[in-house]
This record gives sequence, C-alpha cells and structure tokens, in this order.
Amino acid sequence: MSAKQLLFGDDARQRMRHGMDVLAEAVRVTLGPRGRTVILEREFGPPQIVNSGVVVAQSAELEDPFENMGAHLLREVASRTSKTAGDGTTTATVLAHRLIGEGLRYLAAGMNPMELKRGIDTAVAPGPAQARSDAAMDSCPREELRVEDALHATRAAVEEGIVPGGGVALLRARQALQGMQLPSLDQDSGLRIVERALEEPLRRIVLNAADEPAIVLHQVLASAQPNHGYNAATRAYGDLWAMGVIDPAKVARLALQNAASIAGLVLSTDCLIARAPRPAAAPLPAPDRPTEAW
Repeated sequence: MSAKQLLFGDDARQRMRHGMDVLAEAVRVTLGPRGRTVILEREFGPPQIVNSGVVVAQSAELEDPFENMGAHLLREVASRTSKTAGDGTTTATVLAHRLIGEGLRYLAAGMNPMELKRGIDTAVAPGPAQARSDAAMDSCPREELRVEDALHATRAAVEEGIVPGGGVALLRARQALQGMQLPSLDQDSGLRIVERALEEPLRRIVLNAADEPAIVLHQVLASAQPNHGYNAATRAYGDLWAMGVIDPAKVARLALQNAASIAGLVLSTDCLIARAPRPAAAPLPAPDRPTEAW
C-alpha cells in the first residue's frame, strides 16, 4: 500500500478551500448573459471553447491532492444540480463557494462547526419554500425559458413553476429568514451565512456584466415588487417577468439545497487523507566514456 499524508483542522480546511477558490473562479466567470468563456485544452484536436459551468468544473484537476479534494467537492455541487435540475450548475457552485467561505470565517472565530451546519440546514428549508411560494404556475411560452438546456428547464418549470431570474428569486428568498431566531449563537450564525450567500449569484452576474454589484443590489432591494430586478443582458432595471428573465423554481431550490449540503460537509470536516508524494527518482548514472587511445 502506498504511503498516505494526513492533514487536520484548519490546515485541512484551508487546503481544501484553496482548491475550491481556484475552481470557483474558473466556473463563476461563465454566469449570466454576459458571462465569459473558458478555453479547455484537449488531448487531440483544437482547444474547446465553453461557457458551461458544469463542463468547466468537470475539466479541472489540480496537482495538489488536498486542493484537488476541495475542487472535487465543489464539482459535486455542479454535478448533482445538473443531474436533478438540468441547469443551475454555476449558480449552485457560486452559492456553495460563498457558504463555505463565510462558514470558515466563523470557524476561525471559534464557533462550533456542527452548530453552524445545523443553522445552515435549518435556513435552507424556508429559503426554497419562499422561492416556491413566489413561483408562478401560469403557462409560459417555452421560448421564454432562456436557459442553456431548454428541455430540462421546461420540465422543471412545469413541475414547480417559474420565478424571476438573474439571481433575484434567491435574493428575495432572504425574506423567509428575516426575524428567525435559532437556539444558539452558533446556529444563528449559520442562518446569517445563508442570508449573505443568497446575494452572491446576483453579485456575480452583475460583476460579469462589468457593473457595480453593491449599486445594483441596492437598486433591486429598494423596490417592493418581487419581479423587479436587473437584466444583465440589457443593463436595465425592470420587471424581469415581462423581460423574459425567468428561471424554473426547481432549479433555484436544488441549487441552494445542494450547495448547503456540500458546505455543511466541508465545515464539519476535520481530517484529510491523501496519497503521499512519490520521491523523485534518482538520476541514472552517466555511462562510462571509453578512454581514447593516444
């Protein structure tokens, strides 16, 4: 059996986080109508140009085994969401990355990871429920579902309805968490982590559109209209429903639930075990050179 190396506590989580940071940065640049492209090397043929978060996530392999574990866990969020919803993979990745980043800050302050996880888990059920309560079940022309995988998205919309897109449904799902008080400070902190993470998809969409996230967030929250939001394609504010900027409610729900599941797993991890690096092979001795006769 090959030798293994072990990491514990903060060292383990920080190494995982570095791998997640690298993967998240590659994936989140694709989010939104003004998302950027990623070029993937292929073993044979020309490079592949993509703007799909799940494709980017599946292509990333990091050299450090502990960092690669973190990247793989974040990749799992995208894969789960793709399998169950058919879309929302980049949103799920962005949510998970923010949940984990915020959670690690609280752990560094000495909070209990299991209590933080309970707080995150408690806040998820009301969040998706709020999104579903805001969903419209009216029949909607399928061409309006402007998502990468129209077939999966249409099926998801039929199942649970549609909500305003552009990260607005997740942002407004925070209303379900306002006023909630959990039994302990640590659990309550987990709830606040979810509140902050729900802003992140909108922030990233705006950033990819080369606008200022804080200004857009303020403008969206200033309106009491649930469909009011920011259309990154036109850089205009208005009724996202009328603009055709919509998402299936099922996609938003599963993106948040899958992100919270992986975040809770990472925050409660205290040991990592990976293969030890193999020692470099000794260089071969130089062959003896024959003595030249004089």
